[in-house]
Amino acid sequence: MAVAIVICFDWIIINGFMMMPKRLDRETFLFLFLLSSLTIMLSMIYSAGELYFSPTYRDFPMQDAVAFHMNRNITFPMLTLVALNLWKSGQLWEKLLSCLGSYVIFLLFCRIDPVHTTFKPIGISGLTTYFSCYYLFVLVALSLFTKGNKKRSIQQRSSQ
Repeated sequence: MAVAIVICFDWIIINGFMMMPKRLDRETFLFLFLLSSLTIMLSMIYSAGELYFSPTYRDFPMQDAVAFHMNRNITFPMLTLVALNLWKSGQLWEKLLSCLGSYVIFLLFCRIDPVHTTFKPIGISGLTTYFSCYYLFVLVALSLFTKGNKKRSIQQRSSQ
């Protein structure tokens, strides 16, 4: 049942992302998707240490393990892309609304279903701190990546 819920939720997120106007280019989306997926996987490995490194992993049902990995590799990075796409809209209220909305969705999703998101329940203060640092990191990466793209495009135009 967990896999079906995660697939349905992912389908809604991906369709919403496909329908919204894109304010970033394909390279930037790919970079941010891979960066956010790696960041979530590596930074939350401590909370999922039992899942990866103990014999209880063999007792963990396969559907729960699939739902856990889909959340970390599809759901959370896609929610991040939706928020960052809305972040680039330019108006302050849309930026704040997109960040606050995705932030609340992340927190609710982790609190409602900790087995398929963090494996072990983490307190709300820990999740708040984690997602605040995560968003700041991804926003800094977005600004650095877009600055690098602007410099590269200027160099290409000047060399022609």
